[in-house]
Amino acid sequence: MVALLGFGLCVAIGTVWGLGSWRAGQKTATLPEPMAVARGDAGRGAHIARVYGCVSCHGADLAGGAMEGLEVPNLTALGERYTASDLARALRRGLRPDGTAIMWPMVGKYLGPMADEDAADLHAYLASLPARPQTPGASALPVRPLALALGVLKPNPLFARSGEGASARAPRPGDPAWGAYFTRMACAECHNFDLSGLPGETPALADVMQVYDWPGFVTLTTTGRAPDGRTLGLMTDASRQRLRHLTEPERRALFDYLKRLPSA
Repeated sequence: MVALLGFGLCVAIGTVWGLGSWRAGQKTATLPEPMAVARGDAGRGAHIARVYGCVSCHGADLAGGAMEGLEVPNLTALGERYTASDLARALRRGLRPDGTAIMWPMVGKYLGPMADEDAADLHAYLASLPARPQTPGASALPVRPLALALGVLKPNPLFARSGEGASARAPRPGDPAWGAYFTRMACAECHNFDLSGLPGETPALADVMQVYDWPGFVTLTTTGRAPDGRTLGLMTDASRQRLRHLTEPERRALFDYLKRLPSA
């Protein structure tokens, strides 16, 4: 009886694993991702990798690692295999060059409007990096196929927002469009598309900003500490990994933009 139950359990697990593997291998016909920018700036791409948060998930050296039991890809290995158009498609639509879907927790749904310039610059930076070995740490168990089969893990294209276009050039601080664009790239992942926060997880940025003056905001975005010295969980991590790399014009423009948001 025990042997029969064990056999049944193995068959069930194998069936679920097979279903997950089949789903992971499904391909979508990929169309060329149009790019109006021919060549990118690797120096600016390095800045983008920091402030948009690539380093938060893929590691300070972008050599990958693990998140929630899943392998986080080694971005230093992408420069030779992906064109700038491939990278733009992956970021905006959640699709690899072969048409298979990138899986959550890649946050492509927030990067749909990424400008051609940003994608090209980021690609130039990745292509300039020496390939490093994949940073170990992901579970060796078949977590990905099982999670796919059970619906815990979902393909990124399901989250893509339709009707969003990308401009050729990214706005700069001082441009009226910069605040909305930058916060979509760098803040929406945690604070929602309209920066109203995620219920029970993160606050509305317009409300939080009421307690910050300029010196306090500088402290927050460079050290990760609130005006009273407290650390703030994910916000502290984001400040130390991402926001401390803001240029001073970017930091000031971000402060001014957030201060202008209407609070609830």
